[in-house]
Amino acid sequence: MHHRILHILGTARSEGAGIAGIVEALASKLDRNRYALEACFLAGDGPLAAELVRAGARVSILNWKH
Repeated sequence: MHHRILHILGTARSEGAGIAGIVEALASKLDRNRYALEACFLAGDGPLAAELVRAGARVSILNWKH
């Protein structure tokens, strides 16, 4: 049984690196047989999305309008 963990993040651009770094650390360390980590970026695509994918997270990008 997978436990799903969803992180909702602001931007996938470099200015969002602080919290994305924490999510990346979690994605790379969690047992993938037990946990499925997902990240949803609200403010467009950027390099942080690819970093999280490489760490093992499933990533989606939204273009959220305020």
